[in-house]
This record gives sequence, C-alpha cells and structure tokens, in this order.
Amino acid sequence: MKRVEILLIVATLAGSLLYIINAKGGAEILMISGLLLSMLYFLPGFFLHHDLSLKEALSNKKEIKKRSVVFTAAFAGISLSVLTLAFVYGIMLWAGGFFFGMMGLLLTVVCFFLALFVLRSEINLRKKILLRLFLFFMITATLFFSPTKVKIELLVHDAREKELRLRIDEDPYDIRAREELEYYLELKKGGE
Repeated sequence: MKRVEILLIVATLAGSLLYIINAKGGAEILMISGLLLSMLYFLPGFFLHHDLSLKEALSNKKEIKKRSVVFTAAFAGISLSVLTLAFVYGIMLWAGGFFFGMMGLLLTVVCFFLALFVLRSEINLRKKILLRLFLFFMITATLFFSPTKVKIELLVHDAREKELRLRIDEDPYDIRAREELEYYLELKKGGE
C-alpha cells in the first residue's frame, strides 16, 4: 500500500509540473493520478495509516485498535482525500477548487487536533498522520492562498485566453467573456 501511495504522489507532482510547463499529457497524468490518490486516501485510508494489508485486516490477525483510533485514522484519510482533490482542482483551475480547498483545510485542522488528543498512546500512528497532514496542508494552503491571477499567469500560455480568464476572475458574471472563452477554447481544441 505504501508503494502505491508513493507512486501516486510522485505521479501527481510530476503531472502538475508537466501541466504547468504545458507538456502534452500533463493534464491527463495529473487528473488520473490525483484522483486515484484521493480514492486511495478516502477508501482504505485506515489500512494505510495502520500499515495493514487488506488480507491482514480481513483475517483479523492484527488486532484493530479502539474505536476512537479507528475514527481518527479514517477521518485523516477523508481529510487527505479532500486536500488532494483541492490540489488537483486548484492546479487545473476548475470550478469547485475553492470549496475543496476550504473544506480540506478545515478538515485538516480538526483532524490535527483529533490526532494530538486522541492518539496520545499511539505514537507511531500519530507521527504518520501528522506528517501526511502537515505536508498536504502546506501544499494545498500555498496553492489555495495564492491569487488566481498568479495561477493564471503561470498556467495559461496564450495571451487571449489569459485576458479572458482574468476578465472572468474579475467579474464572475461576465457572460460575454465566458462565451467568448468557451468559443476560443473550442477553436483552439479543434486546431490541435
């Protein structure tokens, strides 16, 4: 499980770098690896934090901890999942990035306090959860609090598209700019 997590983290970061430099396939790598990483944290996050394989968990060879520990580990998985989605949505400049960013940051703060107070006796588990939460929190907070104008300047390499996106960012209700951007992107897509 740990190898899969590391592979997906590296693929997500590589995809984001490829997307930023406008390389072909960067967006696809970022979307697929980011969404798979989010699913890895959301569904089997508990097993990942406890270093359990699915086979061990189903055969009950390793004793499962108290309910509060299970809840905290599962909550950490959900928090990391939302932070991963916030990262992907923020890099891709998709609608909903603000929502995922805000929810991820709030869930992470709650999970941070849960890990500090509930996992006092579970030192190794607490270290794993806090390290992951801290790293993902810092990456997402940096992306979340950077102005949209800076992200557009970094990610968009076409002057007309930049201008339209900035107009939409300044006035989200500018329907004319939205329609023109959609038309422009369709023309650009057809030319590739």
